[in-house]
Amino acid sequence: MKIPTKVKIKAKTWTLNYDKELLRDDHNYGVCYPTKLKIVLDATQPKDQLENSFFHELIHAIIDSSALRTDLSRDLNEKVAVTIAEDLLHVIRQNNLDFRK
Repeated sequence: MKIPTKVKIKAKTWTLNYDKELLRDDHNYGVCYPTKLKIVLDATQPKDQLENSFFHELIHAIIDSSALRTDLSRDLNEKVAVTIAEDLLHVIRQNNLDFRK
């Protein structure tokens, strides 16, 4: 899967950047910065993990762009991101889904 450098959520464009030291310095595979409309992914992680991290941070961005932002506790926000990212990516992979067609 090709991870985009920009993604539009509602009317706002989010940018995706890579950091080779994010995992080492912050122990994170990715970070979502809602006020900056930015997602940063650790560039050193394996491809499968990178795809999972992309979906995980994308789910955080979607939550932060919606009314759920104020409805979910931090712990529940994280559980939702983990569950939906992993399950959605699994469905995409298992069914060989390609949305570019």
